[in-house]
Amino acid sequence: MNEETSVSIRVLCDHIRAATFLVADGVQPSNEGRGYVLRRILRRAIRHGKLLGKEEPFFYRLSDIVLREMGPVFSELGREISIVQRTIKAEEEKFLETLDKGLAIIREELDKARKAKEHVLSGDVVFKLYDTFGFPIDLTELIAQEQGLDIDMAGFEERMGEQKGRGRRAWKGSAATRMKDVYQEILQGNVRSEFIGYDHLHNKAPVVAMVRPQDDKRVATAGPGDEVEVVTTKTVFYPEGGVRSGTRGSIRTKSVRAQVLDTHKGGEIILHKVKVLEGKIQEGTRSISGLIPIFGKVRCSIIRRRTSCTPPCETRSAPTCGRRDRS
Repeated sequence: MNEETSVSIRVLCDHIRAATFLVADGVQPSNEGRGYVLRRILRRAIRHGKLLGKEEPFFYRLSDIVLREMGPVFSELGREISIVQRTIKAEEEKFLETLDKGLAIIREELDKARKAKEHVLSGDVVFKLYDTFGFPIDLTELIAQEQGLDIDMAGFEERMGEQKGRGRRAWKGSAATRMKDVYQEILQGNVRSEFIGYDHLHNKAPVVAMVRPQDDKRVATAGPGDEVEVVTTKTVFYPEGGVRSGTRGSIRTKSVRAQVLDTHKGGEIILHKVKVLEGKIQEGTRSISGLIPIFGKVRCSIIRRRTSCTPPCETRSAPTCGRRDRS
């Protein structure tokens, strides 16, 4: 086995472990935050698969090895493995559609640069690979460095800035009109929702808006039997996205008990589809508790191992213990 093959195999082993745990923990490939980290991991692995001669989706199957080796410790992986494989396979199929074209372009541009005795790949080319073919910037940089060239980061960032400006202007037009008027009204009131579910299973936050989904009207009060969409400033409920459904659970106060049937996004707000079981929920309620009864999440096991208490996915109550030093 030569060194290049050995490196590619090690990359695949490392990346499938990271990707499996990220997806099992609710992360979806995207262009921001942990989703972007996951996308970069997957696309780098897919490229190394190409170097090993893999022309069809294969990487998702390696998650079975992660399950076999780590499932006895993280039993929750078994419950999430179908979502893990669907997510990874979908990203593989999407990236493979453009990978060959992108690799052909980058080889052509690298040849041109070498013949012209240039040592930098232009920002325009780097941006085209990123914007049209989905090449993460670090992947383009890696391929260029393998050929002894740097990339024009300043030129790339300039083109990115221009694209973001166009995107902001476009959002004010067609994208905004597609969003429900009631969601735009809430957003115009400077309301935003912060997702904190990567670090917590339970939170308390004020109710800042409620929407009646039957007619998309704002409401001030919801009583037993009513179904409404509740907006809070912070939430542990993961909104629907990709192949993953929105998180379910419950919200409550001393006098209110309600079931969260689904969770989705409306721009920068997260809406909880709620059925009130007891009491009344009112817009302006200062503190309402949200709880996810998670039985199939990897982070439940992580909490169990890193804290001195039973995690909330087992007790259905908020953890009150401190973090143990596992070093």
